[in-house]
Amino acid sequence: MDERERNTVARFGKLWPSLPFLATGLSLAWNDIAFSGAGWLSATESNGANITLLYLYFNGTFALACLAVALLPRRFRLPLIRPRIVRIAGMTAAFGALLIILAGPFYLDAVLPFNIGCVLMGVSSMVIMLRCASAYSQLAPRQLLLYLALAQIAEVFVYQLNMCAPPGLAVEGGPSLASIVICIGLPLLMAFFATIPSPAAPFTMQKNPQMPEANGAITRGFVAILAVFFLLAFVSSTININAISQSNPADTLISTNITTLLRIPVALAFIYIAISPRLASLDVVKVIWVFMLLLAMSFVGLALLSAAGGIWQQLNNICYTVAGLVNWCILSLVVYQRHTSVVRTFGLGQGLFLAGCVTGCYWGVNVLPNLLQIVSPAEFFGATAVVVLLVAVLMMIFIDSNALFAPASQEEETLEEMMQQRIIMPQICTEDESEGPAERRPFRTAMEQVAAAHQLTQRETEIFVMLARGLTVNAIAEQLCLSRNTVRTHAHAVYSKLGVHSREELMKDARLRYNAEKSFV
Repeated sequence: MDERERNTVARFGKLWPSLPFLATGLSLAWNDIAFSGAGWLSATESNGANITLLYLYFNGTFALACLAVALLPRRFRLPLIRPRIVRIAGMTAAFGALLIILAGPFYLDAVLPFNIGCVLMGVSSMVIMLRCASAYSQLAPRQLLLYLALAQIAEVFVYQLNMCAPPGLAVEGGPSLASIVICIGLPLLMAFFATIPSPAAPFTMQKNPQMPEANGAITRGFVAILAVFFLLAFVSSTININAISQSNPADTLISTNITTLLRIPVALAFIYIAISPRLASLDVVKVIWVFMLLLAMSFVGLALLSAAGGIWQQLNNICYTVAGLVNWCILSLVVYQRHTSVVRTFGLGQGLFLAGCVTGCYWGVNVLPNLLQIVSPAEFFGATAVVVLLVAVLMMIFIDSNALFAPASQEEETLEEMMQQRIIMPQICTEDESEGPAERRPFRTAMEQVAAAHQLTQRETEIFVMLARGLTVNAIAEQLCLSRNTVRTHAHAVYSKLGVHSREELMKDARLRYNAEKSFV
């Protein structure tokens, strides 16, 4: 991409900063279209065998790729989300979708090209996911919820657009031409959106964007949360895929339509949490606990009915959907607060979640039918509900959400403090930023004199003045369009040169110096 094209793309991000975050919504829509069979499956398919195969191979490859990159050395992790690599991944995913359509049961009915297409889609989607994750991991909690809600709304819009596509067919009985175009074109659009520079994600505004990498430690609480989400994905996928494998594609499509529409109230709930001051102290562990209770309720309902279907099946589906969103939020907040590696955190988190999906898929197709010949459905679903409830209780006892999201250093804000702040929308960076209101210039002048006396650099002086005014590391990063790691590095250099140890101590010292100078004058 030459300089002119790069500048044109950058203008999109400045005019619409949320565009890179919509790539997540397009990815969700693409998954729903693929797993419902709407974009590639024959209308005459009698069962969900091919959908199950796609689900198993796609998610299995995705999970393995996530876990593999999480173990890579730093020098190999860094290039993964560079724009050129992400665009290549988008083209590869589109080619994989084309292979699936051509090799599907209605056209060539060829197993090998179909499997290759699934693998290409899984690996390429992992790369695009990491790019999206790097952007979301730079958002404060309230902004994170808002952008994730926006992604949900975009997902519903794109999916319904596909459902309302003209019914023109390439071959009688096959998928519509519009659905084929959407299925192949969405990965290209996802990659384009994900690589648009946005003021909301400072690292994308750099001339040579690099992945935000850090060496924060992964806590035991984080590992426990990953285990909980593995269980959630496993039990939900077991029930879901068992129902899909025994249903015709028309029923699967109806179920997917309902689950997709239910994303709208979920998005509205996310927006309410983001803007409501009453929910500043929301405990993430309790939120997960509620979802696990709902999941257990769905199993109890299935046990009473002795069959998988109806409202209880939909409750299971929506619990699975929301669990995926909550998992994404937790991973983003852990990176944001603990300064862990984006690739390692999301690789482990998404990898284990999808590994639970794949394991549940295999269990639901190959093991559960045989198990239900030994025990009754009521006994199986009842026992599953008991296990889920037991894990929920243990999670409430042993996992501390405050420790899970504790900031990496004392001068940074806790999750509760950030939730109490108003939403700060991203600003477009400019080279000639104003000095601020006139009444604040004497204070700035005094602070610049202090900075000169302690031999601070120009950038350190700028950050020192903002710290002295009470701005947090996160607020400074947003105003200067820098990464939080860069601001933190400069802040520590300022603390060292001034002989202070925290932002509060620096503010107190700066105020004393300013008052002393005013008294002298």
